[in-house]
Amino acid sequence: MKDERMTKSELIRELKELRHQNAKLEELEANREHVEEERKRAEDALKNSEIRYRRLFETAKDGILILDAETGMVTDVNPFMIKMLGFSHEEFLGKKIWELGFFKDILRNKANFLELQQREYIRYKDLPLETADGRQINVEFVSNVYEVDHQKVIQCNIRDITVRKRTVEELKKHRDRLEKLVEERTVKLRESERYHRTIKQTALDGFWVNDMEGRILDVNDSYCRMIGYSREELLKMSIPDIEAVEKPEETAAHIKRVLERGYDRFETRQKRKDGEIIDLEVSATYSGEGGGQLVVFLRNITERKAAEVELERYTEQLEATNKELQAFSYSVSHDLRAPLRAIQGFAKILLNEQADRLDDEGLRYLNVISNSAKQMGNLIDDILAFSRLGRKEIRKTRIDMIQLAESVFADLKNAEPERSLQLNIKPVPEAKGDMTLIQQVLVNLLTNAVKFTRPREKAVIEIGAVEEKEENVYFIKDNGVGFDMKYVNKLFGVFQRLHTTGEFEGTGIGLALVQRLIHRHGGRVWAEGKPGEGAIFYFTLPKGGE
Repeated sequence: MKDERMTKSELIRELKELRHQNAKLEELEANREHVEEERKRAEDALKNSEIRYRRLFETAKDGILILDAETGMVTDVNPFMIKMLGFSHEEFLGKKIWELGFFKDILRNKANFLELQQREYIRYKDLPLETADGRQINVEFVSNVYEVDHQKVIQCNIRDITVRKRTVEELKKHRDRLEKLVEERTVKLRESERYHRTIKQTALDGFWVNDMEGRILDVNDSYCRMIGYSREELLKMSIPDIEAVEKPEETAAHIKRVLERGYDRFETRQKRKDGEIIDLEVSATYSGEGGGQLVVFLRNITERKAAEVELERYTEQLEATNKELQAFSYSVSHDLRAPLRAIQGFAKILLNEQADRLDDEGLRYLNVISNSAKQMGNLIDDILAFSRLGRKEIRKTRIDMIQLAESVFADLKNAEPERSLQLNIKPVPEAKGDMTLIQQVLVNLLTNAVKFTRPREKAVIEIGAVEEKEENVYFIKDNGVGFDMKYVNKLFGVFQRLHTTGEFEGTGIGLALVQRLIHRHGGRVWAEGKPGEGAIFYFTLPKGGE
């Protein structure tokens, strides 16, 4: 009985042991399933990580090379690297990095690669590479060594920094230019400040600065001399202390205009320290510095104002004289012509009715009297024309100078049909002026040319012009007797003649008339000549007709 109970106890213990072992087996099975789930999750995570890495590898905007860390052979290359350098996928794979021609400046030999293996990191901030089409680019090159599946690999990241480098260089150049410009501006500003200080102190005009309440803040030496006060005295004064205007409100109105427009120019009067009243021309400018200031330049015009009064008095006298001259011209025109006509008339009667009673000497005297009276009549006409010229109103129109010259020359040629007269006209621009007055200029100059070429078997007269920026220069050239340049200043004077009336007729008014006509048009007139080789007369007319 005892043995049977023991056996039963043993069986109970064994049963408990079996239950315990069974629980452990169940626990182990549960753990195994958990481990399997964890392994599966790890595999999925690794797979997803590989997918993400591959996606990044394929879409990266940097070039990527994967190398075997032991051999340096290229095992993979991403699309951007192929696009960046222009080489095919096959040209990369299976080659060692030092065998790639475009990397020769990075890793020149295997020793460099061994250095990379040891350091496990290399970075080149700026390397030049040459693409398949020969372009030069700059890249940033970074290499890292890491382990994949118990095998070391090298990942090389290559970023194109060509544009960035060019931008940085341009920014650096721009910065250098700005620094240089700032330096130059600073130097110029300092020079300008010194220059303005020098001008302020050495200027002949007076200068001061006053605030908006009229207090004088600064003043130069010229104004101190002008007004008779010292600088220290003036800096304690204000504008009303030195003003001498009858209506102060006019000064206030000028200052108001300065504040509105920023600038004004006007005349005023001030009292010197010795009591003398002086006239001043004022140029005032508003400056916003220091709460508002007026920068004022003052010029003493006392003498000019006195001269203006004197000029006004002289103008009145001149007008009176002109009226007297007009009266004299009228007297010449009427009172002198009557006796001249009488002289010419009686001389003609004597020649027609009493010629048979006179000897040759008497007839010569009568001809001299008749010709002299005729010449005096011409002289009177020229004097009257010259005097009336200053009063004639100019009416400007466009003038065809070629047509006008040809018309004038045709009349002169018809007057002397027996002579060989030739006119050569070069291209001549049109003029703007008074048609009648410019015609008179051409009549006088061409008449001179025809007259002074009389000793020549064939007279050749040339008309031409040169266009300047603001005026046209016209000229009339002849092959006549010419003149000595030492007498050129006499040519355009009234009654000035270089030849006697026995040699060439004339009154000595023609060229003076030409000069006055051209001056009234705002032009100039001059001449060149040489004895026996002809003369050239020039005159200008403004293009704008002013």
